[in-house]
Amino acid sequence: MLTFEEMEKLRIELSNLRQRRDELILELGEYARENNDLRENSAYLHTEQKIQLIDAQIARILAEFTKLNIEKIKVAYAL
Repeated sequence: MLTFEEMEKLRIELSNLRQRRDELILELGEYARENNDLRENSAYLHTEQKIQLIDAQIARILAEFTKLNIEKIKVAYAL
């Protein structure tokens, strides 16, 4: 089970990742607007990869929070 400090650190990391993801999505829009053929745009593709990495990190943190909630329920109901 995580300590309060560890949970707070994860919550802050999650918030930062979501903010960075939003910024990258805006960048994707800029790249799309500037270039007609995105298949040839390495900056666009690289930004897409960054978003996928951030999505994986967000999923990892959310899974950890879900796991903590399940553990709390088990303790509360002595399962």
